Amino acid sequence: MHLLLKKKTGTFQKEWLEIYRCSKNFKSFALEKHTSTKDHTDATNLVFWLAENDIPLSKLPKIMQLCRALECPKFLSISNPIIYENNISGRQTLSAISNSIEEAIWKELDEATAFGIMIDESTDISCEPHLIIYVKYCWHGNIKIHFLKLLQLNGKDSKSIFELVISLFDEKDKLMLFASDDASVMLGKLTGVAARIKERNKCLFITYCIAHRLALTSELIVNIQSFASAVISEIQERFPDRPLLNSMKIFDHTNWPNNREELTSYDEKELNILAEFYGKEQIIQVNNICEEWFGYKAIIYVNYKNIEIELLIPKLFEFYYDTFPNIIQLLGIVYSIPFSSVDCERGFLKQNLIKTDLQNSLNIETLHFLMMVGLEEKDLFEFNFTRAIQIWNNKCKRRI
Repeated sequence: MHLLLKKKTGTFQKEWLEIYRCSKNFKSFALEKHTSTKDHTDATNLVFWLAENDIPLSKLPKIMQLCRALECPKFLSISNPIIYENNISGRQTLSAISNSIEEAIWKELDEATAFGIMIDESTDISCEPHLIIYVKYCWHGNIKIHFLKLLQLNGKDSKSIFELVISLFDEKDKLMLFASDDASVMLGKLTGVAARIKERNKCLFITYCIAHRLALTSELIVNIQSFASAVISEIQERFPDRPLLNSMKIFDHTNWPNNREELTSYDEKELNILAEFYGKEQIIQVNNICEEWFGYKAIIYVNYKNIEIELLIPKLFEFYYDTFPNIIQLLGIVYSIPFSSVDCERGFLKQNLIKTDLQNSLNIETLHFLMMVGLEEKDLFEFNFTRAIQIWNNKCKRRI
């Protein structure tokens, strides 16, 4: 009655909005606390474990029953069953975990100087064609390779695959490296997927997996000598832009001359080739590149000559990025080159472990979620579920 009387004075709406705001904040706070309780975190852990071990989500209710029978943990006791224990809720949890992993990868790609993609196509047990995409990049000096996407292929021609790839990376001008098998649809000189991408990005560096080429030619090899010749031939053909590739060797400081005078003028020609290639799209500033290179060589020669490059790159990004920005950007590009697409084969192996005769009705989205979690490098005890629970909570309206 008091609020109704105030409606005529004009203060009713303000007080009602304040009550609604407080109520909404309370609900959000309560949901946040509820989703962080042990029952939810343990349920999320169970879904992660199932995906990590290629066990169907349909087994989630049975796993819950087993936990109750063993009386571990406490929240799964018969007197206190949890709500989100069916396979539908399990899929929502799986989606949240997968999205949190993928979100972190995209964030690192945005922060990287450049990244490369490894792509391949295959069919699953249901004869559905898929395209798998891995990414390789240098993030704060750490070289990373991650599974990114499993996509449904509507066509196996180069145009269809190109449009599918570009739909992911259209706004990503940092896509500078490409690797695939030797199929003409991928690496055809005129209309292959790589050629189409290179039309959009003139600085694209293209490689193809030597393992595929050798697998095709190994049946014809009859002795060691011809095998060695085939290997050399495949390596030479694998890199059509060999002057650019040869120029990248200057970053291997273990092969620098020991004489300081020789080091002063070491590989100026190769540096100019790199500067010309990556400077035309203003990826680096070529005006200061020679001065930076001289200072960079001095620092490495005095302080880090005996350190392996894998250990050196993180230090360079941490301590010398502002001093040698263009040189370190080139380092990030060079060490993001995918020299094979063998990771794609590992991804398809995981796909076939998940989608089996008994699981042949899995749709592409669920299969992608299971692969994203199953191929995650961190195990159950290392993975941080905080962001996954936030995504799950925001997915739809939740009851307390």
